[in-house]
Amino acid sequence: MKRLDIEYNLNGLMLSLFDGELYCGEVRVNSDGYFEMIWGEARYPEARLTGQTELEKDLNYLAETSKRLLVRKGEFFDETVYIGFENNEGLDEFLSLANETFDKLRELLREEYEVNVDCRMEREYWLAGDKRCHGQKKRLKLMLDYSACCLWLFDEYDNCIDGVVICDDGSFNNKIPEEQLKGQTGLMKMVNELETDYMALFIDNETEFSYKGFDDRQHAEDFVKLLNDVWNSLKMVLGGKYKLYCPEGLGIDDWY
Repeated sequence: MKRLDIEYNLNGLMLSLFDGELYCGEVRVNSDGYFEMIWGEARYPEARLTGQTELEKDLNYLAETSKRLLVRKGEFFDETVYIGFENNEGLDEFLSLANETFDKLRELLREEYEVNVDCRMEREYWLAGDKRCHGQKKRLKLMLDYSACCLWLFDEYDNCIDGVVICDDGSFNNKIPEEQLKGQTGLMKMVNELETDYMALFIDNETEFSYKGFDDRQHAEDFVKLLNDVWNSLKMVLGGKYKLYCPEGLGIDDWY
């Protein structure tokens, strides 16, 4: 069964489409009732959304409104400031519309999609504001995704800042300095190897894109060992600066 995850980040309301456990990408609903990729040409026909102009309008309103509630600051735009609503009435109206809209999506798509809503769309999240994140560390997540980096940087609000590429000078993406990574060539090499090995688990050509998995158990064990080596090295090198999180399974039974 396909899955639609609704979450909030610095780009506003985000709809992420999954086919089983395979991440397809970020989508939006166009005027023809399709889910279409925001970056790419793929479209996913959903007849039940055809003619749902009010639903499309409400989703766009929620996306634009939520986008304005957080702003990025700092030289590298790596600091997040929560603006919030002017009063509780505005917050209640926003959340009421959000819940009504997501309930409509669940009902319309119930036969084809499981619709999951991020807990940050609940009232308590918005009322907490900056107090909730006072003194909190940024998060660095180890998440494997085809054709993408495996490290992701999140702010104190758990909003994704960027995917991370570790550069030769030890910085993230040539813009966010990481003094602790200077000279950590072994870790940088392992991260690159992990990304390459994960992409090799897929078939991607002109006629087919699919997950093929491991050749045998030894292949899976070698991959899991590398994954654990990267995870343990990240904890040792960056554990004092970031709250580290790894949603991937770290055991052989999670992969084979």
